[in-house]
Amino acid sequence: MNADRRRRINEAMNTISEVISDLEDIRDDEDEAYNGMPENLQNSERGENSQDAIGALEAAIESLSEIDGCYVTATEPGDNLPPPSAFGNEVSV
Repeated sequence: MNADRRRRINEAMNTISEVISDLEDIRDDEDEAYNGMPENLQNSERGENSQDAIGALEAAIESLSEIDGCYVTATEPGDNLPPPSAFGNEVSV
């Protein structure tokens, strides 16, 4: 793999890391809003919608995080790319 393609992969991985971080922030905000709801609202359609949104965000975060595993196979052995963990996109759920 040439240097340009390695650079483009690095840029894409950085973008994915930023998206994951943004989604985690949004999920945390939604979770906080849900937990701040009175119990009767948590058990209402509004609460269910909030829980559905949190679940969807968690699924998206998980799916994007799986890209790290693909990152290694997308590059040839011996390429001097940093390991996927260097992109700082560990998921803390």
